[in-house]
Amino acid sequence: MMRIRTVALLPALASIVLATIATPVHAVSQVVFTVNAVNDSGDAAIDGLCETTLAGQCTLRAAMTEARVSSVPVLINFAIPGAGVHTITPGINLPPIDNQNAPLTIDGSTQPGSTLNTDPFAMNTVFGIEIRGQGGSTFNGFTVTSPNNVFRGFDLHGFRKQLYFSGPNSHHNVIAGVVIGLSPDGAYDSHHTLNPGSSCVELISGAHDNHIGLPGEANRNVVSGCDQKGIALYNIGTKNNWIQNNIVGLDPTGTQRRGTISHGVDINTGATFTMVGGLGFQERNVISGNFQSGVEISHNATTNYNSVVGNSIGTDLSGTTFSAATVNSQIGVRLEGNANCNNAVCPVDEGFETVTDNVIVNSTLAGLYIDKGVHDSLIARNLIGVLPDGSAAPNVGYGVRIEAGSNRITLSDNRIAFNGKGIQIAATGAQPANLTPSPTNGIQLLGNLIYGNGSLQIDIAPWGAANDATRGNAFVNDDIRIPKLNNATTTSITVATCAGCAVELFLATSASGYGGAIGSIATGTANSNGLVVIAIPLSTFARPVTAIATNPAAGSSEYAKNVIIPGG
Repeated sequence: MMRIRTVALLPALASIVLATIATPVHAVSQVVFTVNAVNDSGDAAIDGLCETTLAGQCTLRAAMTEARVSSVPVLINFAIPGAGVHTITPGINLPPIDNQNAPLTIDGSTQPGSTLNTDPFAMNTVFGIEIRGQGGSTFNGFTVTSPNNVFRGFDLHGFRKQLYFSGPNSHHNVIAGVVIGLSPDGAYDSHHTLNPGSSCVELISGAHDNHIGLPGEANRNVVSGCDQKGIALYNIGTKNNWIQNNIVGLDPTGTQRRGTISHGVDINTGATFTMVGGLGFQERNVISGNFQSGVEISHNATTNYNSVVGNSIGTDLSGTTFSAATVNSQIGVRLEGNANCNNAVCPVDEGFETVTDNVIVNSTLAGLYIDKGVHDSLIARNLIGVLPDGSAAPNVGYGVRIEAGSNRITLSDNRIAFNGKGIQIAATGAQPANLTPSPTNGIQLLGNLIYGNGSLQIDIAPWGAANDATRGNAFVNDDIRIPKLNNATTTSITVATCAGCAVELFLATSASGYGGAIGSIATGTANSNGLVVIAIPLSTFARPVTAIATNPAAGSSEYAKNVIIPGG
């Protein structure tokens, strides 16, 4: 049975973490270090005081050095003299954040002149603290191997990985109100270039229960301009992480493209139970402007039970329109199994993923791409190629492409409209090319409205014509053929299909062609002879209808040839 990650507990959990951030003083005693200098001098002595060799001077490096040995929680505040943005440029790695018994809070919003974000969609934070590295080919910013740390209210860019959470002891950490990857004015870092392995935020090797962003204007992050990936998760044991209320791929105003060079969010190689977004207030992410995919979940049979819920992907910050700045250059959401099947049958790979309630538009290749052994996943209630007001925002290539050994994928109650093509399903692969067919079965289409997408709205290979009695595909959905609509009257219609197959009848966009479903009318199940008579409502008088058949193994057909119901 598919396990779908619930979002019902998110508001309660978020309120607990928000309370922690809003009140940094812990129940037990706490030490406060106040950084008052931008230089990178080290701590003079490990003695419980943040002080360099210059009396009274406290630097970020000195404060972090003392935090490593503290027996109580540590809060790092800032009070650097002078107005404007104060830039701290480490010359070597900062001390690791690894104190298991004393969580650390770094709060740049304490710098005089700073203000937290108040914009409901964008980020209007005034930063007083910028922490800037020396380029993505050098060293990491903050390396975290301990729990319960908080990062808040500063700008962070120019490192190999800006924030790196590693190992099972790295848990219940929070990033809130931080711009990551861009300079304080929203520009790319001056060293910006492709650096493989350089992610703005990386969670790896068992990091769990961490929050990148939280509901609330002041808790929104911008994660953009990254040298490879925006937010990346890797390895078995990396689980239960939350990515919410982030802008990924745009500048803080949402008007300028500041895409990650690779994917905005990338979940890999055994990471599980990741929540990207949510249905609660300000839990969605805006993931737009990235130079590969908006979200990719990929590679390895242990990558399971991840959720992409309620996000705006390819849109502006409001989620209601799009532009050239918001395009994701490849795919909106990709579920990709084996990296390369090497022209052989694709093995079973990742699965049990959930993609629901998103707006997925404005991608160059596809809104949603599922391939190479992905299995047992739910795609429901998404707008793909269409905005919430019903207007077109096309994914240029496909609305949905499913291929190469993907099995038991349910698409339910989605609206897929105005894309270059609607849904294409194949047993072979295209990304990369794989000419050896892999059985691709159990692709179930229920209650979807699919219209305005080129010619055939659903096209199961071989391409370009309906799979009727004369043509089909033995490797896709058990070679199911389109149903045939007969004997339409003002009260019923007879459908001829496979024995025991379920039939869903739809209002169609035109009297000719195959499909273009704009409203579900009724359902029925064929008898052992493959026939079902479906009663139809008065509202269908003189209107065209079409149908989809789904076999007992949950494999659906293309649309039937449309017919017109007689007038009443």
